[in-house]
Amino acid sequence: CYGRRLPGEIIELAVKGCYNMHPSLLPRFRGPEPVFWQMKLAAETGVSWHQVVHLFDAGDIVAQQRVVIDDGSDYFDISLQLAEHGAALMMGLLSELADGSPTLIPQDPEIASYYPYPEDEDFEITAGHTARQLYNFMHATASFGKPYVYRSGGLQFHLDEALDFDINLTLESAEIQGNRLFIPCDEGVLIATYTDKMPL
Repeated sequence: CYGRRLPGEIIELAVKGCYNMHPSLLPRFRGPEPVFWQMKLAAETGVSWHQVVHLFDAGDIVAQQRVVIDDGSDYFDISLQLAEHGAALMMGLLSELADGSPTLIPQDPEIASYYPYPEDEDFEITAGHTARQLYNFMHATASFGKPYVYRSGGLQFHLDEALDFDINLTLESAEIQGNRLFIPCDEGVLIATYTDKMPL
């Protein structure tokens, strides 16, 4: 997951090919922060090994595996899970390279997607997600140190931490209990703490 572009003369030094591990199921979620966007969009997660070419994350795929992330995992835990699966795939890739050359699967440009570094507005908590998805998103991205903004009932809340979620609970509107906010979702309710609220 080297985050810089290698010059062509370095890539060409690798006699059997230059390969990179990318923490997503390419060609989806190309870009510098795929973990953030997979958690933000509640997408299927995984790792891919691909050939390094001039265009970031666009080379032919040589190995790929889906990885199911545990609820409540933080950014470090997710990265570690993906790295461990990627390392296991690498051992198979090395064996293929030793025996000859691996099978190359071109990436389909029709389903390719690219996402940049997240901006402040990307941390906003909005409708259209389940309580589990929002809970996992907040846990996975807390290390970015950005406030999570949620708007409801003419108020703007700065959320601090996702405490829990209840998929069996339903609410017509957000409810405040002390410093806790109960947020209605497409499925269930997210329970989070907030640091302040202000009129919109």
